[in-house]
Amino acid sequence: MVFGWTWAHIRDNVTLPEVEAMSRYWKKFPPVHFLVGAFMGCEGAQPQAKQGSAEDLMAMFPPQNSPDQPVKADSEA
Repeated sequence: MVFGWTWAHIRDNVTLPEVEAMSRYWKKFPPVHFLVGAFMGCEGAQPQAKQGSAEDLMAMFPPQNSPDQPVKADSEA
């Protein structure tokens, strides 16, 4: 954060009109570390991979004992 504030401090002490005012100010006068980063050509970290969906996650962990996967009895193993 530009001021070194924590999220808890912001939540408890900063109002939405104050956030909007700071945002308008920063658009006109960006913080120095943003200006230096832009001057040096820094673009920030880029995401390494596309974020998957819930379906992708579920496909990685198929449910056990589902109708598609019959349960084998101990005597059949």
